[in-house]
Amino acid sequence: MRIADMDDATATGIAQVRGELDALAAATCASLGDPAIIARLRRLAGEIERHHAEGDTAAAFAADGTFHLAMGACSGNRELVAHLGRLDGRVQLWRLHRCHDLAKIRRDAATHNRILDLVEAGDAAGAGALARAHARGESTP
Repeated sequence: MRIADMDDATATGIAQVRGELDALAAATCASLGDPAIIARLRRLAGEIERHHAEGDTAAAFAADGTFHLAMGACSGNRELVAHLGRLDGRVQLWRLHRCHDLAKIRRDAATHNRILDLVEAGDAAGAGALARAHARGESTP
């Protein structure tokens, strides 16, 4: 039996790749502008915030993974969805090892709705840029 660990270089690499995949997903969703998909993504974003409000960080992290996978699925790009799916387990491990500031995690969760505002407005560049920064854990305005 081996306990999984994650060094800084691995964590950075995961965040960089996830950022690029999420940027592509958000930009593609913005260019499609499907109201039904946007409504589903808003429901998922609400679930994340609800779990945080209830103090259930594990459920919030799981819901966050579902949100990001759903954003990728809305693109219709099967390769993007496959890569996001393969990366999701590593993202969850990264969260367990690196995400300990609960106040920051809750603030970051609110970024999903800001991304969706840009998606809904059809701002592919803005949605992509914000999704990239969010996935990388960078401060967002």
